[in-house]
Amino acid sequence: MNNYVSIKGLLGNDPKVTSGKSSDFSILSIAQNYKSEDKEKTSWFDVFLFGDRLLKIEELKKGALVHIVGHLVPYKKTIDGKSYSLIRLVATQVIQIKKKVEPVHLVDIPSFEQEIEIQI
Repeated sequence: MNNYVSIKGLLGNDPKVTSGKSSDFSILSIAQNYKSEDKEKTSWFDVFLFGDRLLKIEELKKGALVHIVGHLVPYKKTIDGKSYSLIRLVATQVIQIKKKVEPVHLVDIPSFEQEIEIQI
């Protein structure tokens, strides 16, 4: 695929499936946090889903970490009589990333004065 996009971020809202003219669809808002000039910034992406990718989409909840794979589709939109050229990210795959935390077992319980380092 020449037009390939992959993003990872946090879901900004609970997904909702909407009935369109020709098919059902959902629009996910994905937040990506990054540092720029020592400041935290957030970029937002609207991701469109159609067809069988909607089957389990409502199981996702706001704040879920997701990996989106898809492609960009140009389109035009008219707002207040002015035409705009925009780009839409259409998902071909949505993967929820679940953090797996292993239990930590301590053999000796340290006293309060001791510092311990636990790697998770």
